[in-house]
Amino acid sequence: MTYYFLKAIRKYCKKNNLKYIKISKMKHIKMIYNLFIDNKINYDFKDDLYFLSVGIFYYVNKNFELMKKYWLMSKNKNALASLGCFYEEQIKNSKTNEDKQNNFKLMEKYYLLGIEKECIKSMHYLGKFYQKRLMKDDHILNYNNLTNILGLTPELCETLMKKYLMMGVGFGCKKCMNLIGYYFKKKGDHENMMKYYTMSIKKGNGHSMLSLGQYYEEKKNYLEMEKYYLMSIKNGNINAISYLVFYYYDQIKFAQSDIDREKLIEKIKYYSMIAIKKKSTQDMINYSWSLSNINPSLEDEIKKYYLMANQYGSVKALTLLGLYYYKQKNYIDMKKYYLMAIEKKNTTAMNNLAIFYKKFKDYDNTKKYYLLAFQHFDFSKYDQAIKIFYKNNDMSSVLESMFLKSITKNNFISVNKIFEENFDYDIGLKYHKYLNQKNKGLLNKWILYYDDIERPLIEKCYICYEENIRGCYKYCSCNRNYQCIKCFIEYPKCIICEN
Repeated sequence: MTYYFLKAIRKYCKKNNLKYIKISKMKHIKMIYNLFIDNKINYDFKDDLYFLSVGIFYYVNKNFELMKKYWLMSKNKNALASLGCFYEEQIKNSKTNEDKQNNFKLMEKYYLLGIEKECIKSMHYLGKFYQKRLMKDDHILNYNNLTNILGLTPELCETLMKKYLMMGVGFGCKKCMNLIGYYFKKKGDHENMMKYYTMSIKKGNGHSMLSLGQYYEEKKNYLEMEKYYLMSIKNGNINAISYLVFYYYDQIKFAQSDIDREKLIEKIKYYSMIAIKKKSTQDMINYSWSLSNINPSLEDEIKKYYLMANQYGSVKALTLLGLYYYKQKNYIDMKKYYLMAIEKKNTTAMNNLAIFYKKFKDYDNTKKYYLLAFQHFDFSKYDQAIKIFYKNNDMSSVLESMFLKSITKNNFISVNKIFEENFDYDIGLKYHKYLNQKNKGLLNKWILYYDDIERPLIEKCYICYEENIRGCYKYCSCNRNYQCIKCFIEYPKCIICEN
């Protein structure tokens, strides 16, 4: 019965992206099972671990007020680390600078309260937070903007990162050892990097084993690299398998005999299967990709693992399967899998299909799939697409699609890059308020040259009160009253002097 309860609790944690905490006492196991699985809260059961679990339950159900209440009721120091994590998460979700600052203060407050109680998780999380600011490793956040908003500097981040990570090291935290080792690696201090990675490895940290393996690969010390990759895999870190498999794949071209070549292929299969059994979609993809390059005739096996990866949620696998069939000149199956990926809004498949049709001079379909890719905000191939549309005199629809998608994503750098490289007068008039000063200046010159307007821009039109391209007709006697392009269209003559 205990095994059944624990299995259900682990499954709940995995489903909700929660880290499973080992539970030893049967009374806790039963109470937490009833809470997580049956949604039954025992209000009479007053226990720190249970309060922590009730807070987690309310977090999953997005009742953050009760979540906070129960975490503060718990004297378990990990509850304070959990509150710090919650407010760190809220920094990312904050819409205003004031909210970001407030959530940062609350995050720091609860992490520091945890540190006062010698909570190693709080030391690790707070040190990691400052390291992310310093290293700019977390791509979810806009670092330059966030650093200014929170009043942080690289020097302050470095000082605080070292302070809290070294504090964690002092308490024997292998994760803090790993992070401080990574910091020294980035600094080029390989002596200290080795020191802290080795400390972490002695405590069984598979991530440090992987990192040291990567370091030796960079140094082309493949014997030590292989040693630490294998050590990491043995420790249960399947992320190391991808690195090891690619190393074996690269060695195939240097194999001196068929026997050596077959041994490397067997190693690729052996380690790939370890990860595949653990449902690693990336390793399913890597294995199929390796096979497609080693022996493309193994169609069934290549297809099997690409489709298995797709079954576990990887759309990328369909695109790669389509690419495999393209290389085999099986265009029917190529289209089949590209279209399956396109149904799931994969822009790489859209681009690949556009390139395929371009090759065979089917410009209608080329245009169709490039435009589809633009609609899903992928500019990776737009230079190639633009050449096609110039030939077919259909640039405006392409540029407008790109503009709208960039504007929707608040990506005004893309808007101005696109406009600068592919000037379009009508598009510029329509979307001028998103242009930077340089591009507005360029547009103004064209307005003055082509349109019968005296002044190029105005903040508010005195008729519609919108910010639009403005001006009075060049020879209008009422040139102190400015009308926008929109209003010129509605009123063919100036409504004051009727010129």
